[in-house]
Amino acid sequence: MRKEPITVYWSPAQFIADEESYNLMYQEPKSIADKFFSSLYNGSASLKCPASRFFFQNVFSLNSTITNEFEFPQGLLEDVYHDSGMHYDLPVDSNVKLGKSRENQMEGYVNLEYNHSWFFFSDEDLTMRYSAPYYPATSPVEGALLASGAFNIGRWFRPVNLEYYVPVDARGFSVKEDDPLAFVQFETDRPVVFKRFILTNKIAKLTTEIVQSDRYGFLKNLVDRYKLFTKTNMRELLLREIKQNLL
Repeated sequence: MRKEPITVYWSPAQFIADEESYNLMYQEPKSIADKFFSSLYNGSASLKCPASRFFFQNVFSLNSTITNEFEFPQGLLEDVYHDSGMHYDLPVDSNVKLGKSRENQMEGYVNLEYNHSWFFFSDEDLTMRYSAPYYPATSPVEGALLASGAFNIGRWFRPVNLEYYVPVDARGFSVKEDDPLAFVQFETDRPVVFKRFILTNKIAKLTTEIVQSDRYGFLKNLVDRYKLFTKTNMRELLLREIKQNLL
């Protein structure tokens, strides 16, 4: 029996809505099952395995639309690593901004954020995991680690950012057109249908309120955030705005 699809609303994030949107930087998430279970891979016994097919059926790749390659000037990352400021835009010849996003989290690594970011949302409970691409393992910086996580996109609304732990001795950054930047996996056995929405100023303001909710002082974990989101009907508020701004 065919299962009913579940809708995932998505949009580019991390920009000033209605002024500079960077929409040309984003394409719809791509199913990795379409690639790995194509006729090209029919000779692989592991990819014929039902467990593998179940695991990969709702794993999607967030791919780059452009090629972006540059070298780090000698000593630059060391300087950024030792800089006491939390934010620092790297002076590199990049098509997309790359900068220090927070205080260093690991010894010998500097936290750098690549200016790509996504919103995902659902009108049903749905846990989404995001991670570095792993089939095959891919990174724009040799030895870098992508910050990963998981949350219920039906009970919380926050951007998925590309934040890397980059070794201070890294030599360069390399992303080619259509390279995977991150994977997202949805914990459901139902097919996922994507619908893209426009991030208007009104949605952006709701987003800012949600992202800055720590200022209330009592949100210690995701469970607290989920409870507040539900009590204040935030899902309904967001869904109304999102559905009015679908592409």
